[in-house]
Amino acid sequence: MRETLKIMGLGRFAYIMSYLTMQGILSFLTSLVLAVAIWNPMSKNEIFVEYGGNFTDLLLALTLLGFSLISLSMVMTSIFTDSKLSAQVGPILLFFPSSLVLVVLSTSL
Repeated sequence: MRETLKIMGLGRFAYIMSYLTMQGILSFLTSLVLAVAIWNPMSKNEIFVEYGGNFTDLLLALTLLGFSLISLSMVMTSIFTDSKLSAQVGPILLFFPSSLVLVVLSTSL
């Protein structure tokens, strides 16, 4: 994909901005779905835990988490030169910030 964009004459900045825009939109949509699922559960059974805070605060926190994971993944691609090594180490490094946020969210509920 990157080589195709280079053939079309796009610069490196345009490629990076297109990647950030696309991943940012997908991250925001995922954050929106997750915030709705946490904030407004489908039933009032005892198995669901209701989030008593503000919806916009929750959406902002999840969106910022998504954007930070996007930037972390961009940093990791420049660290590793071997794609197989980055595919093995990458999910482990992405797991730690996600698990930390989930622990903080679960203890604050």
